[in-house]
Formats: sequence, C-alpha cells, structure tokens
Amino acid sequence: GRVHQLLAESYRAQQNVAKAKEEYQAALRFNPQSVEILDILGDLNRSEFRFQDAVSFYSRASEIAPHDYDSAYGLGACYLYLQQNDEAIKYLQRAVAIDPKSAPARLALGDALLRIGRASEAVEELKAAATREPKMRQAYTLLARAYGKLGRNNEASEALRKSNELSRLESKAREGNLAASDPDGPSSADSDESSQENLQK
Repeated sequence: GRVHQLLAESYRAQQNVAKAKEEYQAALRFNPQSVEILDILGDLNRSEFRFQDAVSFYSRASEIAPHDYDSAYGLGACYLYLQQNDEAIKYLQRAVAIDPKSAPARLALGDALLRIGRASEAVEELKAAATREPKMRQAYTLLARAYGKLGRNNEASEALRKSNELSRLESKAREGNLAASDPDGPSSADSDESSQENLQK
C-alpha cells in the first residue's frame, strides 16, 4: 500500500492525474480507512470537476474523521459548485469551526451565504477572509456585491476599488512572470528603464 502511495505522489508531482488516481485507489484498497488518501482522491476528482465522485471520497473521510478539515471544506466546495447551497453552508461552517483562520473556508462560506440572500452574514465571513488574506481579490468582489444588497453603497464602492486594485496587481505580476520566462525578452537594462517609466506613470 505504501509503495502505491509513493507512486501516486510521484505521478501527482508530474501532474499525471489519471495515473495518480489509479495508484491512490490501489493504496486505498490496502488501507480503506486512510483519511489522507480519501481526501487526496476527493481533491483530485474536484480538480477535474468530477464533483459527485469527489463527494463520495470526502464523505467517507468525514465519516471516519468528523473533525477533518480537508473533507469538510472539500464537501462544502463541491456542494457550492453543484449549487446545493444549504449543504455547502453546513459543511463550510464545519470547516470554519475546525479551522477559524482558514481564509478559503471563510470565502466559500461567505459566497454560499450571499447566494441565498443572507448578505449580512456573508459580509462577516468575507471580511474575515480578507483580513486573513489581504490579497484575496475575490473576497473584495463578493464584499462589494454583499454591501450593495444591503444598500451600503459607500462600502460597496470601496470594496470594488480594492478588488480592481488587486486585479491590476495580479495582471502586472503575470506580465512580469511571462517576461522573466521569455529568453528573447528585454535585457536587464531595458527592464530597468521600463520600471522607471512605470514608476513615473
């Protein structure tokens, strides 16, 4: 079983999801109670948008370990994608209770609450997510929407401004990464000159 798990991890590192899943399944046959492997199989299926399969693995992990964060969050995220918001909220609240510092769980819970019209509760979760991850653009995007539903237009505008600012920073970072990976890109001197121009702008 351990050999299959090591092979699975190797395939996962190579981003060969199909082979990784095959080896994790083989490892699971040797250790059907492994919460770790069940969660990983849930994650791999969720990454391929196979949400019902992911729910099956996460549910098994959750039954074995009710206080397991990964399965609680995974179930919440899957149900959110499947637009089963009540189920999503149930599991995301469990995830937040297990790990109150989790920005992704707070974000997803805020999203789910907003979808069913509980905007005030959504604001609290989204603010908590943004506090823990100040560069989490989606938290501010959803906050703008939640504040708008509550008629708090000034706060909605400020949240939207922050979302747009983070979006611009993300775009610049992507452009910088592309330039750095381009062997025929500008020389360091050209880059320095471009940086100075951007600073002046």
